[in-house]
Formats: sequence, structure tokens, C-alpha cells
Amino acid sequence: MFRRREITLVRYLRDCAGPSPRFWDEAWRNSPTDLDALAAQTDPRLVRKCAEYLPPQATILEGGCGSGSYLAAFSKLGHRVVGVDFAPQTVARLNALFPAFDVRQGDIRRLPFDADSFDAYYSGGVVEHFQDAFNRKSRRLGAC
Repeated sequence: MFRRREITLVRYLRDCAGPSPRFWDEAWRNSPTDLDALAAQTDPRLVRKCAEYLPPQATILEGGCGSGSYLAAFSKLGHRVVGVDFAPQTVARLNALFPAFDVRQGDIRRLPFDADSFDAYYSGGVVEHFQDAFNRKSRRLGAC
């Protein structure tokens, strides 16, 4: 039973949610417009753990930044944040609400930055949308 539900979720993320910027624009449309409320949507344990490994005032790139909650959380800790997302209305909304953030529309698989541009890269809840690409690569490598 659990396995069947898991497969259904993976297929949903791949087929419906993953490839559609329109889906994500709608999903993030009602996100908080206040920095504190937005940052409160993160997992504080994850933010604290990441922060342990960051230099002071680190420059962090978040791939698939979505609503901007982790951008907000890292910004509140004094870090410079750059976000990339493929949903155009989401990017425009974040840029309008939080002009101190550097949020760009783009594809995280083709980032336009030099390799040494950032102290850290964060990307939560993104990789599962590329399930087919990983499966093809795994088959080529002979993995199970």
C-alpha cells in the first residue's frame, strides 16, 4: 500500500508539478509577504545546521527558491542570498516584495554563475522533479 502511494506521488511530482512553472506560480502566489513570516515557514533545525558550516555573511545560492522562505531565513542571519527559480510570476513577486534579494528566473541545471561565486548552494525539494534523468543515468551506470 505505501509503495503504491509513493509511486503515485513521484509520478505526480514528475508529470504534473515538476515541469510546470504555472503550477508553481500558483502554489507560491499566497506565500507570506513579510520577511519574518516567510522565514518562519522553514525548518529551523535545518537552517541552524546549515548556518553552522557557513562563514559570516556568506553568499548563498538557492536553486529552486520557490516562495523564498529559505532566502528569508538565511538573509535574516546576515547572509547575502541569491535565488533561482523557473516560475516567472514567483520570481517577479519575490523581486517586488524583497528587493534586497537577488532572485532570477532560470534553470538550475544551467546556472549562469562562475564556480567560485558562492560560499554555499542550497536546494531543497527540487531534485525529485528530475526523477527520469536520474533513472536514465542510473540504468546507464548499471545501478539498481
